[in-house]
This record gives sequence, structure tokens and C-alpha cells, in this order.
Amino acid sequence: MGAAAHGGDIGPDGAVEGAGSGVSVTDGVGVGAGVGVALGVGVGVEDPKGVDDDVGVAVGAVSAHPAAAPTTPSAPSTAARRETSCLPTSPSLLTAPAGGPPAGGSYPAGVSMPSSQVTRVDATPTGPAGPVQGLLARWFDRILWVNAMLQVLIIVSGGLVRLTGSGLGCPTWPQCVPGSYVPVPHQEQGIHKFIEFGNRTLTGVLGVAALLAVIAVWQVAPRRHLKRDSLLVLGGIVLQALLGGLTVLAGLHPVTVATHFLVSAGLVAIATRLHLTRHEPDVAARSLVPSLVRQLGTVTCLVAAIVLTLGTVVTGSGPHSGDADTPARFGLDPRTISWLHADAVMLFVGLVVATWVAVRLTGSDDNRAAGAWHAVLLVTVAQGVVGYAQYLTDLPWLLVLGHMLLAALLVVTLTRAMVALRTRHA
Repeated sequence: MGAAAHGGDIGPDGAVEGAGSGVSVTDGVGVGAGVGVALGVGVGVEDPKGVDDDVGVAVGAVSAHPAAAPTTPSAPSTAARRETSCLPTSPSLLTAPAGGPPAGGSYPAGVSMPSSQVTRVDATPTGPAGPVQGLLARWFDRILWVNAMLQVLIIVSGGLVRLTGSGLGCPTWPQCVPGSYVPVPHQEQGIHKFIEFGNRTLTGVLGVAALLAVIAVWQVAPRRHLKRDSLLVLGGIVLQALLGGLTVLAGLHPVTVATHFLVSAGLVAIATRLHLTRHEPDVAARSLVPSLVRQLGTVTCLVAAIVLTLGTVVTGSGPHSGDADTPARFGLDPRTISWLHADAVMLFVGLVVATWVAVRLTGSDDNRAAGAWHAVLLVTVAQGVVGYAQYLTDLPWLLVLGHMLLAALLVVTLTRAMVALRTRHA
């Protein structure tokens, strides 16, 4: 079977482009008929009785050719086989040209549909080939969402360990106690051993989710920015496991505890960005707002990092250091460091408001970026209310845990807001 689109080209994706006179097919035994349809590639249907009815498809050109005379039997060309392999031979895929034929009911021979009426159709198959790839494709969005939400959950889980004094519930690492990777009945740590072991188990679940995200990205959407972020999350979890072991072996030193939390916050940001950009093409991003507004957003994120860091110093100076028996602290005055933290929060709130207003005034018409920054402002206000409440009520652990959850959600909303300032789509 041979196919030719007169005046057109075959693009790299297999689609026939151009504004020529259509497709004619003349090879085969018996009778060959050429029918031009505006869709994308050629589809061949072979009749076992010796009639070769070929449906030629060309983007940009449609013509009707008279039936060709019988020719000497010949094998289909390699090019023809490649063209006919792009689409399944299903009549449901054949659509009439937009606007219909001219008066008279059909397109006369040699008359082409105007190229201005043609929309290019990419006929390259997009579905995964195997059952595993198909399953990953169906669950792709959920896999990346779970990967991000587990990063938030591990912050809450780690906070519960610290606030209940369970940081040394498993006094060694990687084993829980010498000779056992799981808690044993005769341990003196009581309930603390189960809280700490639960946090370690969640880290393992986190690793499985991150590995699954890497596999899904490679199989379903192997784009550079997605590969980068998925590998960063997986590598960060390995780093966190080692850092968690170091924290236990160092007796919950406040520096290692603070670093443990800040790395988790960074992983929340990366995993969130991975999920939010999962459908973006692999091209350079362009800004949706003026560069000055984007720089203001970047400064806001840097101040947020300072706020989170000062929050860990407040924790390391207060009563909830992670060990109920021998708390390890920085030795700083809790009141002084708390007010320094509050001052940084006030600066951050001002920057969030300024960025929100700037985006509303200069952003695109759909206001998605403004909505994202409004969400940042709402979470920030909630975080401030909880922060002052816990300070004025002597740091009850439930309020502190809620404060940590809001800190993780603040990272999520900030990441979403920064992603909303740019796009990779046309």
C-alpha cells in the first residue's frame, strides 16, 4: 500500500502536514480507492478477497480521486507501513472536514479544502503500551499527590514524637533496641517506643511512595523538571533517614532536631512542586507577572525560611525538645527568641500582603495567582493566631502540634503561589 499527500510533509510525529490535494492510494491487488479525510495519517483496511480499500488521511488537504485501475501486485512500502501504524483502523476515528463539502454534496476532484479551515491533529499514540504503564498512568496524579501529602504528615508525626518526649523511645538506630528493629515488651520506654517506632515506619512508607513517584514519572511523563524533583524527594528521604539516626545517636541535640525539621520543610516544597507541575511540558517557564513582582515573591519565600528557622530555635529553647527525661536545649532565653520570631513573622505578613496586592494589580485575567497568594495570607493569619495562643497558654502540646501542621501547610501554599506566577504552557 502506498500513500502520498500531494504538497504536504510528514512531520516528526508521524502526522501528514500541508495544504496539498490529499492522499491517493494505488497499490494493492484489485481496486484501490483514495478518500481524503482531515485527521492526521493514513489508515489501511485490507480485504481478504483481494480488494484494497485504503482510507488516506491528510491534514490540510482533502480530495477525491477516481478509482485506480488494477495494477500489478506489489508489497506495501516501508513508508506506507509506518504511516498506517499510527492509528487503529476504526471508522469511529474518521471525521468529516469542518464546514462540510461545498454545494453539490462532495468535493470535486482536484479541489482542496482551504488550509485556514484545518486544525493540525497530532496522531502520535499517547497511551502507555503495557499493563504496568497503563496502571501508572491512571494513578499518576494520585501517586504524586500522596507523595506530597506524606511529606506533610511526616512533619506532624515528627512533631508528635518531640512533643510527647518520645524522641528516644527507640534509644538506638537503625535498630529500635540492640538486637531488634521493632519495640520489645521489656523496653522501659513504655508508650514512647511505639510513637517513635511509628514515626520510623512512616519514613519507610514515605520512601516507598517517593520511589513509586520516580517510577511513575519515568514511565508516564519523563520530563526533565519532573525527573529532577522526583529524584530530589527520594534522595531527601534517604538523607532524612540518616539525619534521624544521627539525631538519636546525638541525644536529640537541638541543632540536629532543627535541621531534621527544615529538611522536611524543603521536601514538602519540592514534592508539592512536583505534583503541581505534573502536566507541564518540558519547556522553559515564562513569567505571568512583571519581574519585580516575581522578585517580591522570592523575597517573601526567603523571609518564610527565616521564620521557620527561628521557629526551630524557639522550640530548641523551650520545654518541648524531644526527650521527657533529659531535655536538650540551646540555652537561649525563650521569651527573647520568641519575640524575635514574632518580629520576623510580622515582616513576613507584610510581604505576603504586598505580593498579593501586586499580583492582583499586574497579574493575568484569570486571577489564579492572586487566589494562590490569598491562600498564603489566610494560612499565615491562622498560623499567627495559633502561635500567639500557644505562647499565652504556656505551650500546650496540641496547640504546638497544630502550629507545626500549619507551618507545613504554609510551605505548600507558598510553593503553589510561586508556581502560579509562571507557566510552561503556551
